[in-house]
Amino acid sequence: MTASGSENTLPLDQRELPKRTRVLVIGGGVVGCSVLYHLAKLGETDIVLVEKNQLTSGSSWHAAGMLSQYHADRVHLEIIKEGRALYGEFEKDPNTAVGLHSSGDLKLARSEHEMLDLKRWIGIAKTLGVPAEIVDASRLKELYPIMEVGGILGALWFPTAGYVDPSLTMHSLARQARGMGAKVFQDCAVEKIKRNQDKSWLVVTKKGQIQADYIVNCAGVWAAEISAMLGEIIPSMGVEHQMMVFETIPEVKALGFELPMVHDPATPLYTRADRDGLIVSSYSDHTLFFGAGGVPKGFGGELLPPEVDRGESKLAVAMETVPALQNVGVRAFVNGAIPRSADRVPLVGPAHGYDNYFLSCSNYGGFLFVALGRYLAEWLLHGEPSINLVQMDPRRFDEYADDIFAIRKMEGVISGHTGPQSGITVPIAIGAGAVWTSPVYGLLKAKQAVFETVGGWEVPKWFARPGDDTQELPVFVTPNWIGAAGEERDAFLNSVGIMDLTSLGKFEVTGEGADDYMEQRLTVDPPALNEMVYAPGLNRTGGLVGLWRVSRPLADVYYVTSDSRLTRRELDSLRWESSDKVVISDLTRDRAVLGLAGPQAVNVLAKLGWRGDAGGTALPLGAEDGRIGFVPTRLVPVPYGETLMWELHTRMEYQAGLYERLIDAGAEFGIRDVGSRALTAIRTEAGFPLLGTDINYGADPRDVGIRDLLRFRKPGFVGKDSLMSSRSKGLRLVRFKIDIASTKLSVGPTGDEPVVSGETCIGYVTSATSTFGGGTVLGFALVDPQADTTRNDIAIEILEIPYKAEVVRVDLSHLPTGGPSSSR
Repeated sequence: MTASGSENTLPLDQRELPKRTRVLVIGGGVVGCSVLYHLAKLGETDIVLVEKNQLTSGSSWHAAGMLSQYHADRVHLEIIKEGRALYGEFEKDPNTAVGLHSSGDLKLARSEHEMLDLKRWIGIAKTLGVPAEIVDASRLKELYPIMEVGGILGALWFPTAGYVDPSLTMHSLARQARGMGAKVFQDCAVEKIKRNQDKSWLVVTKKGQIQADYIVNCAGVWAAEISAMLGEIIPSMGVEHQMMVFETIPEVKALGFELPMVHDPATPLYTRADRDGLIVSSYSDHTLFFGAGGVPKGFGGELLPPEVDRGESKLAVAMETVPALQNVGVRAFVNGAIPRSADRVPLVGPAHGYDNYFLSCSNYGGFLFVALGRYLAEWLLHGEPSINLVQMDPRRFDEYADDIFAIRKMEGVISGHTGPQSGITVPIAIGAGAVWTSPVYGLLKAKQAVFETVGGWEVPKWFARPGDDTQELPVFVTPNWIGAAGEERDAFLNSVGIMDLTSLGKFEVTGEGADDYMEQRLTVDPPALNEMVYAPGLNRTGGLVGLWRVSRPLADVYYVTSDSRLTRRELDSLRWESSDKVVISDLTRDRAVLGLAGPQAVNVLAKLGWRGDAGGTALPLGAEDGRIGFVPTRLVPVPYGETLMWELHTRMEYQAGLYERLIDAGAEFGIRDVGSRALTAIRTEAGFPLLGTDINYGADPRDVGIRDLLRFRKPGFVGKDSLMSSRSKGLRLVRFKIDIASTKLSVGPTGDEPVVSGETCIGYVTSATSTFGGGTVLGFALVDPQADTTRNDIAIEILEIPYKAEVVRVDLSHLPTGGPSSSR
């Protein structure tokens, strides 16, 4: 927040705005400057940045520049770690210095659950080599002598955390980018954006027009307005965030050293040193939004009127924790608008439908996540980032997600600075919010379904039994859903289970060029008539972008289904490689799906009667159109290891009636409703990794067990040449098993836990599940490809305790891929 000297400011660019550029970055805050710098660093020098006012005049100038090293998941921490290293390199040269203070950081724990969360975080830190330790109250007192430690059980100590000077940082990034050829234009507001016939962009600014092959929207609180210029709706909204800058505190001045930052997530509030005083900030109980319906005309990032009474209860906690605050006044209230997305996770990546319009906005810690600029630059230049940014992909939201939606999702959220606390709530990012429900939603709700939001859909996780508590408990205890989900799993394996799969992505590929398109788009042979295949899809650099189930129910129709979470992303991956001879239709919201699985499933279907359109009455071996009873149905058999699921795809209006008939027909066979938790267990037991969770988008398929799904003998497919000309070099996906009895495992892994060989960390867990009575925990992990995973000292560390694990390779060779065996 401290202003830097005038000698570090960036002078106005006196050159005329060029007529054309390859990449146009909109917004001159820390996010835009970071994107500009990293694009130039990766070799793209035909870049222009335009800023409506002056660099730093948006949300960035009134930021605290804090570099906390805590976050609830590994991906965010990896980005934080890289940013801290970048600042360290900048600080070595006076010409690139960012005013780095390595004061350290303390994250407090006031409850046993918060202490367990600290232990979980230590595991994440170990996988990345981030220095951190858990300290007790006495050590906490040494590190922060003026703190009252009563009621505090301990803290995480980050010795390398700190903060930077916001103005110095932004000018350093911009100046370095200009030195590599980038151009920066201030006082250059964007007024209109239009798409040209060649798909480039014509951008009208205050200083003239510029044509751009790519646009990156880094406009902060103005990001939604920039996107609206091209018809793209994003759930981004400004919120008021206030900091109190205290006057000189004698106790602080007398210390002779700079106090660490403090984060107190239970309150929540944070503090940081400011000369001989402190900055204290918190989020109030009632979120105040800024710019609903549009940022006020003429607003240039100025401070907003202070709200002295806001956060009064939080300030009281701060004064109890640091009593020295009680004896000094507040020098300044700094109340500024900062951007947020509906789920408080940044919007980073391409906008739906555009392969040349990217977002990097709604970032709740622009200085903290400065390395995000690198991954956005990789995405734009190389097709995918080298890190798993699936949770930040803007396409996790659909057209419903506007500013009103963002307000509804953020109302009452007070822990916006520190992110979700996995020790207090289930460690899943806040959902996008249910917008769509399937026709059977009401029927399932009446059966005590416990729902989650997946891609905008309400999806049953599990079904509560009489007496079950439907409020999910914290992750560090035995889950209260384990019994119900275990019974649902048993139904799938031993009798018959039924589940709602309507949220799946569903696409049809038709047209005179469909056969040629599928031949090129898939790494396996396209399915024959009435066949279903598992089909990886790559981008042009050989990175994995889809793991689709492709069937051919009709001679002129290919039917593609995908994961529910990022339907828009999957649709883009299909369409961006198509031609005008191919029609790719999105049927996600037009088709309902029921899944029926278990040894008695065929008997349930037989009671209703199947008639294929070709006249056959036997259940198909592959995908086929026909009728179940009188209901027009696309029947697709999908194997999950030794379990076969029959997917019944119908028009929406048929689903509720079909569901009730299946329930009636299955009563004598013990049919049971099943949720996603049971299916996750079955998938994991069968050895099926999940793209976006176990497998990074953009990963080399040879690293993640998908080599067996590549038909290298094919004349060509998208990404083949790049794949064959490069060597595999990423982390290797493996499966692991922990024996519960022999290891005395009490708490299962949830993801991000270290995989160790002796004392050496060789990887981390991506997902895991109990086998519900099988006596083992199964899961997936990404490990160093050079590590010897056959050693007998391999273990998974859970809350700092190692549990011996057996590691095996991921083998997907048994999946149906169509055609003869591949030649590799």
